[in-house]
Amino acid sequence: MVRSTLAFFTLPLVLLAGCAPPTATVTNNVTVETTTTDTDIIAAPANTATAMPDNAVAPPAGAPSLAAYAGKSPYDKVAGKTFTETDAVKAAIAASGASAEARKWLANTNGPASPIVLQNGKLVMNECQEHNCGDHNWTIAIAPDGTGPEICYYDMKLGPKPQWFVDGKAVDRAAAGDEGCIQSEH
Repeated sequence: MVRSTLAFFTLPLVLLAGCAPPTATVTNNVTVETTTTDTDIIAAPANTATAMPDNAVAPPAGAPSLAAYAGKSPYDKVAGKTFTETDAVKAAIAASGASAEARKWLANTNGPASPIVLQNGKLVMNECQEHNCGDHNWTIAIAPDGTGPEICYYDMKLGPKPQWFVDGKAVDRAAAGDEGCIQSEH
């Protein structure tokens, strides 16, 4: 089964790609990039530094770098594992502070997703529920060494504001519009 790595919600950007110059904006601590040659929607934490709290789970000692996932589909395997199957990402999801339901969605890579990108020093994966991207989506951002995880989980059924988890703690971030974790300019 071949999976598409370009979510259907990027189609308007593809159609409008030749109409605007490249842009990069930071809105509500999320960096959004669009270019005339690259139509991926990238939601990533702005360039901020945070220390790992006592309750965060660090990746296993000697864990391999996640850098090999940059540019790959979340479904692609590196050393036999998808991005969310790696020990570092599994540990980040488990220690995120998100609900059991949210952790289930974060761990199961089976919806429309953009390629994983390296942005502001973190690998960023955006994914959504098939046929429900606007109302149910999530983002995982983590340094290549497995530290500094930032997770956004959005389910419209839980309310209009996405839930953010940084280094194992829930944080309050202003809503960045009506699209949850996945950001685009209108």
